[in-house]
Amino acid sequence: MGFGLRHYQYASGRGGDWFLAGFSPRKAALVLYLMTGLQPHASLLKSLGKHKTGKGCLYIRSLEDID
Repeated sequence: MGFGLRHYQYASGRGGDWFLAGFSPRKAALVLYLMTGLQPHASLLKSLGKHKTGKGCLYIRSLEDID
């Protein structure tokens, strides 16, 4: 499920529209997708609790693990 809308365009000229933030309840973890990446939120992630990150993905195994 995605929320918001952002237009992107590559140097090649190819582009499209994609959500700003998305959520997916997977079997292994809850996943939050952020189009802007996680770097702008690095200070907040330090106090979040137990989690893993990808380039633009935040993985939370259990809601009890986060603050």
